[in-house]
Amino acid sequence: MDAGYPDAKPLAAMILNDPDIAATKTLCDNILANGFSAGWGYPQVWIRDTNTFLEVLLDKQPAQPLRAALLKFFQYQGEDISNPPAGSQPYPNFGAVAGNILDGYDTSGNGRFKNTAETDEETSLVQAVRKYVDKTGDRTILSEVVNGETVSQRMGDALTYLLTNRLSATYGLIWGATTADWGDNQPEDSPGAWLDAKTHPAIDIYDNAMFIIALRDYIYLVGDPGGKWQPILDRTRANARQYLWDGHMFKAHLYLDKGSPFPNTFDESAVLYHGGTAVAMEADLLSKDEVAWTLQKMRDDVVKAHATTIGLNQYPPYPNGFFVNPVQSAPYTYQNAGDWPWFGGRIIVQLMRFGYIQEAYDELKPMLKIFVRDNDLNEWYTPAGKPAGSGQFKGAAGSIGKAIAALETWAKAQ
Repeated sequence: MDAGYPDAKPLAAMILNDPDIAATKTLCDNILANGFSAGWGYPQVWIRDTNTFLEVLLDKQPAQPLRAALLKFFQYQGEDISNPPAGSQPYPNFGAVAGNILDGYDTSGNGRFKNTAETDEETSLVQAVRKYVDKTGDRTILSEVVNGETVSQRMGDALTYLLTNRLSATYGLIWGATTADWGDNQPEDSPGAWLDAKTHPAIDIYDNAMFIIALRDYIYLVGDPGGKWQPILDRTRANARQYLWDGHMFKAHLYLDKGSPFPNTFDESAVLYHGGTAVAMEADLLSKDEVAWTLQKMRDDVVKAHATTIGLNQYPPYPNGFFVNPVQSAPYTYQNAGDWPWFGGRIIVQLMRFGYIQEAYDELKPMLKIFVRDNDLNEWYTPAGKPAGSGQFKGAAGSIGKAIAALETWAKAQ
């Protein structure tokens, strides 16, 4: 961070002496002190969640159990463990599973599942291994042999699975089901977690930003001796900007052969996905000036939504009934424009990384007020700030914990 930031010392003093920061740090530490399950509402180990709280958790728990938890995902790699509802029709021509990574498993290791509507399981695991290595210095995990292959080989298999099964030849980008931002529920059925004959395949920024970060992490960890992966990374970055960036923000969806599942009376081009945009910032797909414009747009969205924090999933929400799943059928519920600190914290971290320190602190403060009020970090919140979903949510604790750490690191350096 720039030590010459205007008013650095007064701002640093406010950050270091903020009682809500101190109280929320304690809450995050307590939530992350035991086990790897995602929250009291999610007793399973999920890879997308683990990827977001791993570093903060390692400050509170020993490394070896987490190492074993990551290896278990590789142990089950390639199993066909998607769970579509009985009687549903499978997605046409979708059968190859070599290299795929499941969403998670229960604490016994017997119950395993994959929400095939989303395309972030493989990329989340590669990123998690990078975070684990960076945090612990333990590179031996890369040469650990799991079912006849090293972890390094298996990470390559995971990325190859996406190139084989989820790559649009037309756009050179990764596709998944149509979902709300980073969510894993498609609108056509309930719960909507699995690809099926009703699926409208689409490309979005979240999946592709996650893929870019995973490619970057894989090359960092393993290298690219055959020269295969760097061109794929460069091509994906270029295609994301060419096909998804509209000059001001990333398009919600780029639809493939079946078009959109939503009626044409809804202008989806107006929808800004806050979560996917935060991950795009992490993938270095936006310039500093574009981040500034995006921040102002997100702030405007919060005002229009009468929301509480910048963790608002998206704006505008999808109208009532656009999603069959009752959990998110109504606007401002769950992934349909709920307020998620799990992603709000990521926005704060990226604002810090781009040098917007005062703005990051300003956007974090209303989140802290809610956490201190409830003595908890919930999965998501209504626009009015009412907690919903799982309490003791580790994804939120990890994201907010990293945001606080970034602010304190900057403040201590002043």
